[in-house]
Amino acid sequence: ERDKPFDLPGFLCIGSALVALLLAIEEGHDWGWTSYPIVMLFLVAIILLALFVVIELAVEHPLLDLRMFKTRTFDISLLLIVAIMVGMFAVTLYVPLFLQNIQGLSALNAGLDLLPQAVVMAMTMSVGGQLYDRFGARLPAIIGLLLVGSGLTLLSQITPDIPRSTLILGMCVMSAGVG
Repeated sequence: ERDKPFDLPGFLCIGSALVALLLAIEEGHDWGWTSYPIVMLFLVAIILLALFVVIELAVEHPLLDLRMFKTRTFDISLLLIVAIMVGMFAVTLYVPLFLQNIQGLSALNAGLDLLPQAVVMAMTMSVGGQLYDRFGARLPAIIGLLLVGSGLTLLSQITPDIPRSTLILGMCVMSAGVG
């Protein structure tokens, strides 16, 4: 917000911590996980993350209000979002590889098989918004989670000779739940 001061110390701490952490994770294999630079990068990341928490709890206008994590509903919703996104990431990453490498499709045909998933998600997002406006967050969340779970259950039955229609159906059901 324009009228509130920017939390520069918090920003510098979290930014530097993430740079150190990502660099350590990225270069750990090449430099050696127990090498001095990697251990120091992890240590710097941990110290800066701890300092970030201290700063965010002390400033009047934090970059990230950590007190929100005291709310059980907020914590549960974050866990559910993480679970859904892990499922979506797995489908988005592995299904195209499966279609190309195992079923022998070209990149174009694999992309065309993924298109219905995107169309279903686009259509159900507006429906989800209308359900939210009418009933609140709980009902759309329950319906969405049930659909995501059902879609992922269908996708858990993947074998090399699975019909593409079954694969597309699983992805569409899951995408409807995300929408």
